[in-house]
Formats: sequence, C-alpha cells, structure tokens
Amino acid sequence: MLRTTCFRTIELVSHPVQRLNQDQRGSFAIGHIYWVAVFSALIAMLFNIGLSSKEKSEIQRPATAISHPVGVWRARGMNVLSAHQHLQGEVVSLIIVHHAIGGDELDENQVGDTRRQDGRLDRAWRAAVAAGAQTPQYRNVRKEVRAGATLLRSNRILKEMLTRVYWAKMAAEIMQKSKFPPVVAAGIALENFMDLVEAQIGREWQALRNLYERARELLPLKRDLISRYLPAARNQMRRIMDSIPKLTQQTANELANRYGVKVFVPEKDRSLPVVLDPYSKLQGPPAGYIPPTDCNCPSIPADNPRYQMVKTSQLARASFPWVVYHRAAIMQRMVWRTPLTRAFAIYEEETAGQARVVLDRLQAQRNLGLFVLPGKVAPDKGWEDWTKTENSHLADSHFTSMVLTGQPLETPMGAPYIFSAPANKHWVRWDAVMLINDNPQHPPEQRIDLLGCKRIVPDEQARVGYDTLAWDQSRGRLPELVAGGWPNVFPRIKNGWNYTPSLVTDFQNSRMKSIPLPDWAKAVREVLPNRLEQ
Repeated sequence: MLRTTCFRTIELVSHPVQRLNQDQRGSFAIGHIYWVAVFSALIAMLFNIGLSSKEKSEIQRPATAISHPVGVWRARGMNVLSAHQHLQGEVVSLIIVHHAIGGDELDENQVGDTRRQDGRLDRAWRAAVAAGAQTPQYRNVRKEVRAGATLLRSNRILKEMLTRVYWAKMAAEIMQKSKFPPVVAAGIALENFMDLVEAQIGREWQALRNLYERARELLPLKRDLISRYLPAARNQMRRIMDSIPKLTQQTANELANRYGVKVFVPEKDRSLPVVLDPYSKLQGPPAGYIPPTDCNCPSIPADNPRYQMVKTSQLARASFPWVVYHRAAIMQRMVWRTPLTRAFAIYEEETAGQARVVLDRLQAQRNLGLFVLPGKVAPDKGWEDWTKTENSHLADSHFTSMVLTGQPLETPMGAPYIFSAPANKHWVRWDAVMLINDNPQHPPEQRIDLLGCKRIVPDEQARVGYDTLAWDQSRGRLPELVAGGWPNVFPRIKNGWNYTPSLVTDFQNSRMKSIPLPDWAKAVREVLPNRLEQ
C-alpha cells in the first residue's frame, strides 16, 4: 500500500515536468542566457566607445579651431613686420641718397678742403690775367664749397679743369702776339675753344650749385627722418612684435570660452620667430666664422671689418635696392648737366660709400637694427642651420606652434565606464600649425667672403623666400650694397607668410615633456611615448 502510494506520488510530480520538457513553446536554452549576457555587455561597451569617440571628436574641435588663429596671427605678424622693415629701409635710402650729395660737411655747413686746388687755380688765374685773357668763371669756381661727398669731389675737378683752361688761355694770348700768322690763328682758335670749355665749366658749376641748394632745402627733412620718423617706425615695429603674442592669447582665450574648454599656448609659440640682426652691431666676423673656399674675389682684401658687417646687415639689404632706384633720377640729370666732371659716376660711388657710413651710424649709435630669422651666423641668406635636413627640428622649434585644450572629463550618459575610468580629470587635446612662406626658396649659388674680399660677392641678393624682407625677385635680382649699375626693376615686396596644419613630430613630442604645463595638462605626459616610432 505504501509502495503504491509512493509511486503514485512520484508519477503525479514527474508528470508536469515531463510535460514541461516536452512542451517547445517559449523555449530558452541555458547557453542562450550566457550569450545574451555577452552580447549585452558588448553592446554596452560599443555604446560606451561610440559616445567616448564622439566626445573625443568634439573636444578635438576646440584645439583645431584655436590653432588656426594662432597661425593667422603669427603669419600676419610676419607680414606686417616685413612691411615695416621695408618702410625703414626706404626711409634710410632717402637719407643715404641725400647724404651722398654733400656728406657731413653739408649737414654741418662746413667748408670742404679745396686748398690745394684753390692754390693752383689762383696761380693759373693770375698768369692768365697778366697775359690779358678773360676769366669770367673764376669768381664762381673759386668759391668755397660747403659740402663734401659728390659736391666736393666734383667741384675739385672743376677747379682743376679751370686751372688747365687758364694756363691754356695764357698760352693762347702769348701765341696771338706772335709774328707768325699760323701761330696767331692757332692761338685764337685755342682761346675760343678754351672759352667754350670755361663756359661749360660755368654751367656745370651752376648745376652743382643748384644741387647744393636743393640739398640744403631738404636738410630739415633729412634731420626729421633721422630724429623722428625712424625712431617712430622702429618703436611701432617693436609694439607690433609685442602685441602679436598678446593678441594671439586673447583670441585663444575667447575661443576657449566659447567652447567651454581650457587652453594653453606656450609663450614661444605665440611670439614671432625673429631675432635682432647680429650684424647690426658686430665689429668683426662672429666667432667660428670660416671664410668660404669657393669665393672668386675680384677685389683686394677688406680694409674695414666693421664696414663688411654693415654691408651684410639686414638694414643694408632693405635700403640699398631703394638707393639704387632713387638715385637714378639724380644720375640721369647729372649725365646731361655735368659731362666734364662726370658727377653722375662720382655720385654712384658716393651712394655706396656713404651708405656704409650712414648705416653704421644708424645701427651702432641709434639702435636701428632690423630683425632676421634665427640662426643667422654667416652673412649668407638661405644657409641657416634650420634649412638643413639633419636640423629639421630647428625648423619645428622656430616655425611650429602648439595648442593644448582641456575639458573636464564626464561619464558618458547611459553608458558608464565598464572597465576603468581614466586617471586624468580632463580630456587633453593638442594641435599644431606651422609658419610657411609662399615665396620661392632658392639657396644662393655663391657664399660671401667677409674677410678676404673688399667687395661683396655676389653683387645680387640671394633669392630667399624665408626672409623678413620678402623681396619680390621674380623679375630680377636685387643688388647688395656697393653693387653698381643702373636699376632695371622697381623694388617690390611680396608678403608670402602663411600657415598650414602640422603633424606632431618627435621634436614636438619630446618638447611636450619638457616645457612647463598647467596642472590640468600635466597628466598628458604619462601617455606620451619616448619616441613616436614606438
């Protein structure tokens, strides 16, 4: 009975289980539960990654957006700097053009030294007068010359020429007193010819006198250019250089506020990559200077090392093309008005010689040095260290700007971090832009010898795009100081400084580990590799 009851009980209990096992409606295997859990975790992780990637992409935008105005301000700063340097160069050229006419003697109203020429002229004049010759130009040419440079040298030539004319006139008068008709006729012809020469001497003296008077009238303007305009232009240029970092930082701060992020731009990356031209103050070649061996010097060794430095200074290269251009009008008038003295050739020489004097004074005494790109050790352009492939990190250092942005780290809504939250409390992103120049970059074909050659070789400036002068040399090369010849092009500038996004380099990677960073950005160093190749 009991046994029957137990079997009956087991049958009653197992029957529903059997029916449940045999029923296929709504079946769900145990393995299915496992895979559902796995797929649920995977979906959560993908959702987490998607939101994180979207957030990372969003926080990269401020870094990219801020880096572009940083590049814009630096490029604009370089272009404005080039324009102001050309402004100073052209003003200096006007000073040189004026100074080459009369020199220091004209400025100080001092009498030039013509005692030797005057003594010879007086003796010839007395002899001509004693012989009965006419000397209408003596009083004019004999006058003192309150000028130097071109006017002094040209007047000396006039005095010497008039001296020879008077000796010839004395001889003509003696010949006319001869009893031989041919000798008398020759004497008359000689005297007539000397009268014509003396008349031309008088016209040339008057032309030089007019030039002197015009130069005296312009003397106040020249003094204003030196004492007022050049210092004002120099100060304005320095204010521009000082304002670029401030404007760059203000722009970065305004954009950072709009995006709601923190921003950091290293001070060096906000400043213009320029330094004061070392050749504006050097008395001799820099330490370690090695003269080139491929310089075919056509002249004698240099006699004044300081003038060699002056000739290769940035101010000389900014001003002398304008000197060559502006002096052309004066030289053209001199060609027709002073054929005997060839004052135009004297003036051409004086513009080169007086340029060294003026440039030396302005740079050494008035601190009027211009700015150049860093790395100028040799006087050559286009041979800086950063132009070499093995020194590309120097180009990064000078021309690349980095921007770091930080945004507080927030847990993505709906998808908490499954594995572990980042240790840093900020998302840190960075971007970089690099200054470039659209002008063509052609290294010079020949090096400049500072010590072994009195004249600069070559006579033309190198066609270099990366430069703070940005000459437009597409129509012809511009002259170096002391180069001769007539101008063939109007000096033009072509401001080509621009910027471009830059990739992160090993130099920037290592630099990030060494420069001072704000507290919110210091943790980024922990995730940077030693080298990008790793």
